[in-house]
Amino acid sequence: LLLPGLGADARLFDDLRPHAPPFVVPAWRTPLPGESLRDYARRWAPSLSAHERPRVLAGMSFGGQVALELADVLRPDAVLLLASHPDGSEVSARFRRQVRVLPFVPDRALRFGLVNLGMPAIARDERLAAAQRERLRAMARAADLTFFRWAARAAARWDRAANATSPCRVRRLHGESDRVIPLGRRDGVELLANAGHLLPMTHAQEVGEWLRREVAACV
Repeated sequence: LLLPGLGADARLFDDLRPHAPPFVVPAWRTPLPGESLRDYARRWAPSLSAHERPRVLAGMSFGGQVALELADVLRPDAVLLLASHPDGSEVSARFRRQVRVLPFVPDRALRFGLVNLGMPAIARDERLAAAQRERLRAMARAADLTFFRWAARAAARWDRAANATSPCRVRRLHGESDRVIPLGRRDGVELLANAGHLLPMTHAQEVGEWLRREVAACV
């Protein structure tokens, strides 16, 4: 299972599919008001494991946070984090400040900001091709704002401890120049040189090879 980041959907991984082992991007479950990431994952996990326990959980950015919480219930062989946080201590103060103003931003202004300001800024920073830039904006136009607001707040309040143990192997891949989630601790992190945050779009082949190696290690 591969979980996308905040404001994104399965299209985030279009460039990655030809290079990576087969994966499924499940649709997000509707959260309950005020629900924490931990409670959300525990409520979602039974439906994800209804047919077969996933061998590997992977997540990009916000999706990595959810993958870690799901792992406590689903107990896969590995959790693979792409440009993501390993615990709550690495959620930046800047992001927490940004989230605090979300309740005061009307939906129309939030949508405008995502489509015309936030996504284009990331696209320029990541030097995306024209088709990739349009795909990013299309995801922003389609994003469920209710889910976006909940997810941003839950991610900012994530309280997974830095010394929390996982029931499986956890591996991290991070861009050296990631400005969305600046790299904190470097121990145990595989770094991609000249890479920012949107690794599945800008470095699809390298990410695919990394995923293949990590999945093969679980067999």
